[in-house]
Amino acid sequence: MQNLTNTMELTTKEETLLMTISDCSYRNEQGYSEFLNDDVKTKSKAGVLSSLIKKEFVYDSYRNNDGSKAIVNGSELSMYVITNKGIDILRNQGHKIESFNN
Repeated sequence: MQNLTNTMELTTKEETLLMTISDCSYRNEQGYSEFLNDDVKTKSKAGVLSSLIKKEFVYDSYRNNDGSKAIVNGSELSMYVITNKGIDILRNQGHKIESFNN
């Protein structure tokens, strides 16, 4: 069976945002990123992020197992982290991406 990551394509906006999230994701602390919901300020960027989540290239590490979001000081908080699948697709695009150290 062919690896689906090899057959998926990224739009330019998806690739740009995925690179940004990759740069914000800590390699020695998987599940931690500096890319938070405050970094998604436009509907366009929110749509691109939603697409990356659906393709499983990014996940919200603050989302609870039941699907609810973390609440901090009365506000929902999201922390978006690149997945190994996201790293693979960027590598397929020719980017040099460091793996997680775990």
